Amino acid sequence: MKKLSLYDLLSEHPAPQSLCPRVLQRVAQAKLHQLRIRFAFQTGLFLISGMIFVPLVQYVGRELLNSGFYEYTSLTFSGNGFVNARQDLGYALIESLPAFLLLALVICFAVVLWSLSHVLRNLRAVFARRLVAPFYEPIL
Repeated sequence: MKKLSLYDLLSEHPAPQSLCPRVLQRVAQAKLHQLRIRFAFQTGLFLISGMIFVPLVQYVGRELLNSGFYEYTSLTFSGNGFVNARQDLGYALIESLPAFLLLALVICFAVVLWSLSHVLRNLRAVFARRLVAPFYEPIL
């Protein structure tokens, strides 16, 4: 008895002519749906991180003022020019920085820029009726 492969079984019954365009159309619809979901997530992430960024900048400014960072920086140019004890002043400046808040500010700014760039890249493709090419890969 001869073993039949999948190719042998499928070659006996040819596919209908309209199957290929329907499959490609369904794949394009699924990719567009996936792109729209990703676009909605990235837009929401942009809005939320943008709303968090503004109060975070204000809070970092207040903390810099409260920590004495501005007073130490004003010592740099006080008197007859630049202060000679640069190393000690540098350590005092570093110690007065609210490092955790600055890190949170940088991370929030990076998230805002990342999500905005992806929203702008995918904007045209999301509102199209169909994808431009059948094998269009959305930008992740």
